[in-house]
Amino acid sequence: MKYKDIISAINRGASVYWSNHNYKIIKDNIGQYLIHSQCNDHYIRFTDSEYYLKDIYIFEKEKK
Repeated sequence: MKYKDIISAINRGASVYWSNHNYKIIKDNIGQYLIHSQCNDHYIRFTDSEYYLKDIYIFEKEKK
């Protein structure tokens, strides 16, 4: 998956995860994209590294 596609999905409100549902990719209040470990509340910067671009899962919200 491409970095720009992941960023686009986040910006349109999709839930995006890396590796499993513990690691949610978010956009913070100053515009940074971060990977949030929900089990220990740690954050790391999300980059366009091939390491992070594999194993991405996107869940779109259903339109009503």
